[in-house]
Amino acid sequence: MRTLNGMSSLHSDNSRSLTKTDQEGDAIVAFVMTNEDRIEGKNIRLPAGIKGTWELTVKVGKRGIKQGGGIAVTELGFWFGSRLQRFNPKAIDYVTAETSGDAKLEPITNERSARVKAVVKEGTLAQGEKITIRIGDRQLGGVGSIASPIVTQGTVTIGVDVDGSGRYEDSVTPPLNIEFVSHPRVTRYYFTAPSIVALGEEFSVNVAAMDMNGNLIKDFEGNIKFQPNASIQGLPSAYLFKKDDFGAKRFTGLKATATGVHRIQLIDEEHGVAAESNPIKCLPKVNQRI
Repeated sequence: MRTLNGMSSLHSDNSRSLTKTDQEGDAIVAFVMTNEDRIEGKNIRLPAGIKGTWELTVKVGKRGIKQGGGIAVTELGFWFGSRLQRFNPKAIDYVTAETSGDAKLEPITNERSARVKAVVKEGTLAQGEKITIRIGDRQLGGVGSIASPIVTQGTVTIGVDVDGSGRYEDSVTPPLNIEFVSHPRVTRYYFTAPSIVALGEEFSVNVAAMDMNGNLIKDFEGNIKFQPNASIQGLPSAYLFKKDDFGAKRFTGLKATATGVHRIQLIDEEHGVAAESNPIKCLPKVNQRI
């Protein structure tokens, strides 16, 4: 199984097979990225903001599922997509439902009781047969879905209606857990400095490594270089971020040696990213600060 940029730790659940045969069944959640890398399990970690397809696979329990019954999926703490839909296979968040058996399923989206359901329209589902719901299905040329762009944690609950009563009261499995972590690639740096300093006064600047969604990359490791600035003293020529920096570093002991407005620039050559601090106004004497 391939991983994303070496992020093998994302595959945090080694028990991915559907082997339980309890009364209600079993389930796993997966995210299939556009390069077909796959992360799946009952407890998974995903880079925030990646594109791909959600797959929820449910193994039917020993009572089976009769016509009119089905499964209902609800997420908490995140959204599967911006607007789940089942009418345009080329558009974002296209939803499908299929089974390994002979029954016919209908996906239903955006009801108040659940974000997505798979309902048995014809036939029945027997113990051990599987239901697969895809959100952002790309099999017909669709664009997929986008995972939460925010670093957060969420859960997925799956209820089952075994007899077609319309009540999804039984739980297929304990909630599935999803953790969204920052993307490993840095795409920008937040570079902040004081707006006003006095001539010769010591000050500090802060640099933080961010991903494409503006999330702090807490395990970032990489080298940055500061562009020479004759009006600023005390800044190192380069700095190598270490894991124990948790993605952010404060540089202290800087001084402005000339009045006027100054900016400090940095470059990350490995990732092709440059950044510039906010303007630093240096005055002979500072009586008030913003």
